[in-house]
Amino acid sequence: MRHLSEEKRQLILAAALECFLHSGPKKTSMGQVARIAGLATGGIYLYYRDKDHLVQETALQFAEVHRLRVRDILDSPEAADEKLRAYVLERFDVWEKLSGPGLVEFTAAVLKSSGESLQKDTENWFRSIEGLLTEGVRTKLFRRLDVKRDAEIFLLAIMGFFPMPGLANPNRPGRAQLLKLVEWFIEQWRS
Repeated sequence: MRHLSEEKRQLILAAALECFLHSGPKKTSMGQVARIAGLATGGIYLYYRDKDHLVQETALQFAEVHRLRVRDILDSPEAADEKLRAYVLERFDVWEKLSGPGLVEFTAAVLKSSGESLQKDTENWFRSIEGLLTEGVRTKLFRRLDVKRDAEIFLLAIMGFFPMPGLANPNRPGRAQLLKLVEWFIEQWRS
């Protein structure tokens, strides 16, 4: 049996992600992915049986990398306010990375491959934020809050920074404005 290089596999996945975000999985050919990866088209088929397999593996890897980063943030020994900042900014950075004409199609592939839905993803956001606020209250970092209500209000407040896939908003506020909003909430909860 032929030994397959993990380095080449990662090159293919990175090239596929770039192509899928730019053109969408449907309009991306295996040849385009191969060119960006610096491989012959046939070489991709040693790793992935067809384009659907490549889309699925790219989406799974993307979702898994993000899931691990989020878990590392939530499990870190940092204070709840630091974790909240890091968590929201990580989500924002991922959202920023997922820009391009192929966003809607690739987002659907990520959600399908990970078994997620937009509703389930939103519920995960809520549980994570609720957990961080609860931790902040338990450690006496946050004083004035109703955890469930404030988690919901916080999530609603930041959603404008994360528009639905396919809804372009050239005037969408950026990372610095998001951080200001997070800081404002943290200040309210500390007082």
